[in-house]
Amino acid sequence: MDLVDIAPIFLDKMKQLGYTYDTLTERSGVPKTTLHGILHGTRHDSSWQSIIQIAIALNVSIDSVYGIEPDTNNEQLTSAQISAILETEIHTPREFYMQEADKLHQETERLHQENEQLIQRFSDEIQRRDALIDRQSRALRIHRFVNAVSIAFIILWWMVDYLVPARGWILREIAQQFSGLMPFIKG
Repeated sequence: MDLVDIAPIFLDKMKQLGYTYDTLTERSGVPKTTLHGILHGTRHDSSWQSIIQIAIALNVSIDSVYGIEPDTNNEQLTSAQISAILETEIHTPREFYMQEADKLHQETERLHQENEQLIQRFSDEIQRRDALIDRQSRALRIHRFVNAVSIAFIILWWMVDYLVPARGWILREIAQQFSGLMPFIKG
């Protein structure tokens, strides 16, 4: 039996159950375009997994579709047990990938938060260092100003001492220490 032979059985069962393509897509997990292609015989390359998923969603036995009589001598699983096994096997990878996607999303969120915290820490550190540089720059300007004023004061003091000997104590001290050098210094 070909897919074309299965399609009418599936379509009849859809009508009996009142399913739309959207409903069957949702219940079977088969994409709508694949489902449409199988049911209208335009898609011949569909996987058996898709056929089985559709059959399970419609509660159609693949054996009965192909005219296979059930073996009454062997212990058989109920259709509910088969459905549960197939559904577990079919949907487990999907659930697994969804769980993995959730884990990746959570990890991405965690890394994003860590990144934000690092950015905040570095921003705070940069602001702290900028403030320290500003304080050090201000202290350096004050130090340069005090040094310039001190040097100017010392130069002014030497000039007053040299130009007005009666007021200056530096030349007097030198004169007392080195009395023989005084004519040479003034002269």
